Amino acid sequence: MDEVERTSAHGKNYKYWGMRVIFKTGLTLFSLLLGFSLYAQIGGNTTPLQYSVHTYSVVMDNSVYDAVWGIFPAGTSADDIEKGTAGALVPGTAYTILGIPWKEGSTAKFRVQFNGNMTAFDGTAGSGEYVIGYMETTTGTSACATASAMPFILYEPFDVDIDLLDSDDSGICSDQQGILLENSLATTHTVEYTVFITSPSGGYVAVNDVQWQFDFLINVVGANPALNATIASIVATNADMDAQSWDPGNQSTYSATCAVSPNGPDPTPGVNQVTFTVEFNDQLGVEQDVTFTISNIFGYYGELDFDIIDSGGDLNDNIATNTIWSMPDVGLIEAMN
Repeated sequence: MDEVERTSAHGKNYKYWGMRVIFKTGLTLFSLLLGFSLYAQIGGNTTPLQYSVHTYSVVMDNSVYDAVWGIFPAGTSADDIEKGTAGALVPGTAYTILGIPWKEGSTAKFRVQFNGNMTAFDGTAGSGEYVIGYMETTTGTSACATASAMPFILYEPFDVDIDLLDSDDSGICSDQQGILLENSLATTHTVEYTVFITSPSGGYVAVNDVQWQFDFLINVVGANPALNATIASIVATNADMDAQSWDPGNQSTYSATCAVSPNGPDPTPGVNQVTFTVEFNDQLGVEQDVTFTISNIFGYYGELDFDIIDSGGDLNDNIATNTIWSMPDVGLIEAMN
């Protein structure tokens, strides 16, 4: 930029470099409003996930000045932003600005949803890297400006799925042993289901008491509507999580919320898988269809499950099904001669 000389109202000359001036108090570093932590983690303002929503803020030098926000390619510096030599990503295409950037007192704020065509981290160096840029411009003819830049890494979307822990559990005979129990109305067996974070593959970690949560629904429907099997007990556990249990009251349908909470002191490595052990009271001789469905899935920073956001309506990954087969009740063999 060319050096420019001007004359003040008092007749004194002063110089500035193009658009740039250093304000007396300077711009502070960004204040991360949604759970900034000193510990490395995936999830949060400096390591957001695709489709997530985050708010960024900066303390202004003067709240009457103009505040301009943007997202830039990796390597963009504050100097690049001030001089206008860096091209910002296009809002509405690369990402979405929620509302209009605003001011609260002396703080400028910017809320963004990462739901555009920005590429997420794929395990290779430099992938998923971007910069949040802020520029504050004086009002008046001088139009002096100072910028601040904050690098961040965009990760894969938050995705939680469910499956049977043991594929053999997809179909089980109603008394487990293959022997019909005479004079018995029901017997029990257990099925294990896993609810697990599919992505981000690096592991979603928060350092607060509750990491992520979801609602679950277990429903049992018998081939004979009058003889539905019932749910005897439900326990959810993981090596890094306090066990949780629910009393379904021997009903055929039960729903509740599972809040995934690490059991160690902060910071914790996080819990990315939960095992549900469900005990069923079977109805002998009646085939039963069982569905385990998870819904209302979100992470600590408000991330929504990818299957809800961008699955095209295909929610099969959020449903696990299995069958309790009815045991054949054959008669005695009779000699025909």
